[in-house]
Amino acid sequence: MVEWTPQELMQRLEQTNSKPFVLYIYTPLCGTCKLTERMLTIVEELLPGLPLAKVNISSIPKLVQTWKITSVPCLLFLQNGQITNQVYAMKSIEHLVALLQPFIQTNLHNQPKGENHLDLNT
Repeated sequence: MVEWTPQELMQRLEQTNSKPFVLYIYTPLCGTCKLTERMLTIVEELLPGLPLAKVNISSIPKLVQTWKITSVPCLLFLQNGQITNQVYAMKSIEHLVALLQPFIQTNLHNQPKGENHLDLNT
């Protein structure tokens, strides 16, 4: 999972035609966040091409207020700079796969033929 700086995140959010992506918000001292990150690492292996990035909550205080983030860990589903879903309960790997599977299917249908992965840098 790639970690974005606040500048990289802002750049991505400002792209009006950006591909949908999932943003994992965490803090390094959070034990539940560490467990969630391990689960997401497994989910990434099960769902290749998942457009997933992470950002430390303490590096984006203005966005935390704007988005009304109430706790970590948090998964945000974003498209064109707008939140389409917000999840705080990471119950299990199976739960995360079920949650993220439709998201990856949507992304794969929107990409040109011959591409089998999503580049978070575009």
